[in-house]
Amino acid sequence: MKNPLVSSFAVLLASALTAQNPAANGALVANLSSATLAAASTETAELPAAPRANFVLEAGEHRTSDLVDKVAQFLGRNILFCEVETTQCGPAGGNVRLQQRVEVDAAGAEELLCHLLYIRGLAVVAIDETKGMYEVIAMSGARGREVTMRAPMRSIEEVLARPQLRMMVLTALTLKNINANIATNAMRPFFAQAGGNGGATSVTFGTAGSENGLLIAGFQDQVAAMVRMVQSLDESAAKGERPTEAKVAELEQRLAVLEARLAGEKK
Repeated sequence: MKNPLVSSFAVLLASALTAQNPAANGALVANLSSATLAAASTETAELPAAPRANFVLEAGEHRTSDLVDKVAQFLGRNILFCEVETTQCGPAGGNVRLQQRVEVDAAGAEELLCHLLYIRGLAVVAIDETKGMYEVIAMSGARGREVTMRAPMRSIEEVLARPQLRMMVLTALTLKNINANIATNAMRPFFAQAGGNGGATSVTFGTAGSENGLLIAGFQDQVAAMVRMVQSLDESAAKGERPTEAKVAELEQRLAVLEARLAGEKK
């Protein structure tokens, strides 16, 4: 890094030369000025960028409304917090108690907020992502359906990139080796159970108008878990394992034989 004393000396020297003989030393002064500016520019470019501080939440009780404000300020967003939506949680949305200090980065701060709100029956919903506008909605309240209806579309890559984020999303998964209808029926017992806050379905899914397309809606962490499971089954089918259709046909055949035997024994 350049010494600032050198730059200061160059400026003083240029001033002195100009005062003695402006005509003769004009070119020299111009060169010195250019060199000084270049040195200053180099010094500025070499300055290391200040690291961004992490989000810190100390141990103890935190009002939900204060928590929302802190995270919103840290992320540079506006997250609207309406008392009408949070009345069921108590004044200011109630309190959240932490036993240990938490320190996370920007992505972790967003995930932490969404999880802490979720356990109180609340969800963060985007109003306008491009403008950084969000709001908090009670999942079992009068506007609870908006949590699902306003879910943004995300690619599979975006979903898997943040498997801990608990915000409602919508995504489309393309299968290569297994039928989407069979995959839907196979996954329903695991993911279509009534659960979560307000009795909401954890994940909603169905075929997307083709034999190899799945449309999935739910909280991103849960959607990510489903996507990984279905992709694993799809890859297993590609490795030469027997497809699900064959297994179903074999089971039906065995069942038919068993029923025939039972019918013969009754006679």
